[in-house]
Amino acid sequence: MNQPPVIVIINKKPYTLNTVDNESLQQIPAEDRRQLVTLLEKLKQLDAPVQSTSRPKTLSSESLQAVMTDPVNQAVNSGRLHSGDADAVMAQLIMEDKLNKKPPLTKHVIHKWLAVVMTVIVLTVFIFS
Repeated sequence: MNQPPVIVIINKKPYTLNTVDNESLQQIPAEDRRQLVTLLEKLKQLDAPVQSTSRPKTLSSESLQAVMTDPVNQAVNSGRLHSGDADAVMAQLIMEDKLNKKPPLTKHVIHKWLAVVMTVIVLTVFIFS
């Protein structure tokens, strides 16, 4: 069962994660990894009442580190872009575009520019009359 990669953006940095590719999990810095683990544990707690009444198991830091350093399936051709990498780049570009996007024109801005243009026209008429 081959699952598609998941793109996660943590602190404005996209990460492409896959359950088969442990190399992608190891590339996440420790601080970002802690935030992701905390978020996933909260999601588990929210899903726990729906699935069963038992308390969900939480991963210990040792077992999480063992999963992330597991050498199985780490032989990946790093010279080629994977489909998840392109998705991560697109997600980052979209996020940066939203951050750099100019705010839309408001009535206040339009009125201000209209007043400036009218003032220039009136001054021009007075000067050349």
